Amino acid sequence: MIVIGYLCDYPEYRENVSRWLYDEFVHREDDDLKYETFHSNFLNNNKTKLPIRLVAIADGKCVGTVTIIDNDFYGKSYSPWLGGLYVDIPYRNEGIGQRMIDFIKQIAKDLGYYEIYLNTENAGGYYKRLGWIYIETCLNEGGRMCEIYKYEL
Repeated sequence: MIVIGYLCDYPEYRENVSRWLYDEFVHREDDDLKYETFHSNFLNNNKTKLPIRLVAIADGKCVGTVTIIDNDFYGKSYSPWLGGLYVDIPYRNEGIGQRMIDFIKQIAKDLGYYEIYLNTENAGGYYKRLGWIYIETCLNEGGRMCEIYKYEL
């Protein structure tokens, strides 16, 4: 059974989550940002204000994470953003990512938002299948092309 919950309720998974996100998204974008600095951002987590981080737990093991944040793209005024969606490799293609996304969408709605945004370099097809609407293609901070999508809540 998969449980989706707030990272602040599962502090024992902070190290796991911060390592995944650093390795998957941050390190390749910013070689100057040290892991210890990045990890310190995980000490304060919220349930009622952004940023809000979730975890997926299976049999007592953290198997995925996702975040809703105020801004995930320098120079864009869209808000809020779904970011840092990661599912551990052995648990992919089981619907865990979609369940976490659905939870994030409900959080955004509960906070009074009418839409939520994301950017992706290579998973546009996945998000389109989930009902996200393509907005534009642009260069991200790493100088790579990415697509921006929105979901109307």
